[in-house]
Amino acid sequence: MQSPEPQSFDRVLSSMCTEPHPAAREAAERFLATNPGDPATYDTVAALEERAVELLATVTDHPTPTEASGYVTGGGTEANLQAVRSARNRHPAADANVVAPESAHFSVHKAAEVLDVELRTVPVDDEYRADINAVAAAVDDATALVVGVAGTTEYGRVDPIPELGRIAHDAGAFLHVDAAWGGFLLPFTDHDWSFADAPVDTLTIDPHKCGRGVVPAGGLIAREPAALDALAVETPYLETRSQATLNGTRSGA
Repeated sequence: MQSPEPQSFDRVLSSMCTEPHPAAREAAERFLATNPGDPATYDTVAALEERAVELLATVTDHPTPTEASGYVTGGGTEANLQAVRSARNRHPAADANVVAPESAHFSVHKAAEVLDVELRTVPVDDEYRADINAVAAAVDDATALVVGVAGTTEYGRVDPIPELGRIAHDAGAFLHVDAAWGGFLLPFTDHDWSFADAPVDTLTIDPHKCGRGVVPAGGLIAREPAALDALAVETPYLETRSQATLNGTRSGA
């Protein structure tokens, strides 16, 4: 397959990853050698992660931030992959598919390949947002997940998230919002993109972008605990008997 021509970066000002806050840098150095893959062993780090999830849930207008499910991932790629995996595991279809706009991050393509899930990409409209009619035409009974983007990497466009949510749920699918880049900016706009604006099931938001967290730091936030439960595997030799993360072993940083 021939690779597309490289994108022009003439108008790019800087990296979207922000300089870590001094407190984030200090915390990262302090907990560099701890492994929150077993939260029961490092309860201080586990408590910090719970607080981080609560803050991310607050930023994204989760209905009950103190009870939100989620964890700090190794970036948006992991969060998007886990969202696809959770939807696939919860959907009854044996041949589940995912519907996403062609503007979706390439991590969604990687997730579909790794998980052996059919990815159906649909066109964007004249404003580079997901074409609602195309999405509606692409979903079927085997659609496990509809993906919307809240802040595309190239143009900062926000898909019509409430409309995508209605299409997804009418089809018996889940809705995932990739707000990896836009999650820390959109609360200061009038866009509809968050848990409060639409029936969002899972959401990606990256503290290492505009949240001044250290690299790498992504976030996966779920509306219901079932989304994380669908990711859990037994971990018999750890103090914590199951975990939902992808990496297992992680840096406390």
